[in-house]
Amino acid sequence: EGDLNADYFYIVQDGSFETFVSSEDQEPQPQSAEGATNPSESKHVSTVPKGGSFGELALLYLVPRVATIKAKEKSVVWVIDRSNFKRILMKVSDEKINEYVKYLDRVEILSALLPDEKKAVAQALVEMRFTKDDIVLQQGDSG
Repeated sequence: EGDLNADYFYIVQDGSFETFVSSEDQEPQPQSAEGATNPSESKHVSTVPKGGSFGELALLYLVPRVATIKAKEKSVVWVIDRSNFKRILMKVSDEKINEYVKYLDRVEILSALLPDEKKAVAQALVEMRFTKDDIVLQQGDSG
């Protein structure tokens, strides 16, 4: 936690890990995993099981680690370094944008847009998910 030298994304192959964060009334301080077990210093917030992952926030946003991760048992992780992680995400992002452009090509109201304009719209899209009976828009709500 607080580590600015975040260089890896972790994927749990076997085992599990506990996630600890500093108590809300304290300033986040770099600490060891041993210090994370002291309840007065930090709070257990989650467990990362086999197939889970951690470390992406510091890689994506160049911010200090926001949590301390401690192995709960004998565990094995796969690691991806920062440059490969970002390269993979950019490729996936480009593929997703191309997929969105294909959807936009079928939207009649957008048919007058040039390909670069459709790509700009696709880059601005945010995917949202709804479950059955979720209200997406409510009559009378502001725009």
